[in-house]
Amino acid sequence: MSATTKAIFLALLADAAVTTVVLALYGAGAEGAVVAARVTARVSAVVFSMALAMRTRASGPGAMRGFIAAHLTHYAAVAYLASVAVDHHLHRLTTRSVTATILGILLLVAIAFTTPAKTIWLGRVNAAAVYLTFATFLGGAILNGVGILGEAHRPALLALPALFVGLSWHLRNVMRAKSSSAVAATA
Repeated sequence: MSATTKAIFLALLADAAVTTVVLALYGAGAEGAVVAARVTARVSAVVFSMALAMRTRASGPGAMRGFIAAHLTHYAAVAYLASVAVDHHLHRLTTRSVTATILGILLLVAIAFTTPAKTIWLGRVNAAAVYLTFATFLGGAILNGVGILGEAHRPALLALPALFVGLSWHLRNVMRAKSSSAVAATA
C-alpha cells in the first residue's frame, strides 16, 4: 500500500469513525448532522496540520491527499446537514455561504493539482493554496470558537494547537532544508 493510499485511508477511517459516533450519540437528524459537520471540520483541520508538518518530506504529497479526502468528507457532512436540517442557514444561499464554498473548493482543487509541484510556478501556487488553507482553518477556529459570527462553539478552538504545531514543524523543516543547501553550496 502506497503512502498516499495509507494517508487517504486513515483520513477516511478517522472521519468515518467520528461521524459514526456522532450520529449514534446525536441521531441522524438535524442535531446529529450539525455536530457531524463540525466534528468532520475539526478532523480535517487536524489531518491538514499533519499534512502541513509533513509537506517537505517524501510522504508529504500523500499526506496532503489524505487531507483532501478528509475535507471532502467534511463537505459530504455539510451537504447531509443541508439536506436534513431545512431550517439551517445552509438552505439560504447567501453571498457569504456561496463565496466560502467556492473558495474552499478552489483551494482544494489547487492543492490537489499542484501536489507534488513539478515546476517552480506550480510550487508557488501550491504554497499559496496551502497557506491560505492554514489561514482559513485558523480564522474559522477563532471566529467560531469565540462566536464572532454568531453563537460561540468553544470546541472549535481545539484545532488551534494542532494548526500551530503543524505550521511550526513545517517551518522547521523548511529552515533545515535551506541551511542544508547553504552548507552544501559552500562546501
